[in-house]
Amino acid sequence: MEYTIREMTVMEYPLLNGFLYESIFIPDDIKPPPKNIIASPELQIYVDRFGTSKADFALVAEVEQQIGFDIVQGNEEEWIMVCNL
Repeated sequence: MEYTIREMTVMEYPLLNGFLYESIFIPDDIKPPPKNIIASPELQIYVDRFGTSKADFALVAEVEQQIGFDIVQGNEEEWIMVCNL
């Protein structure tokens, strides 16, 4: 699989909310929380106003005009979020 690692564009910043939800650890036997959980102030601190600080920086992996990120566990890679550009 060919991919490109690049800086996330400003137009893609809204995708961070979806990435945030998908990054919540949910054990197999637990019902996932509602998607609006990411609106809580405790979680919005990670994405609200992203890009307004000089320290804000995000990379994405782009594969066939889609972006996503992965979690690596041991030697296994699992795509947990992919969005069409």
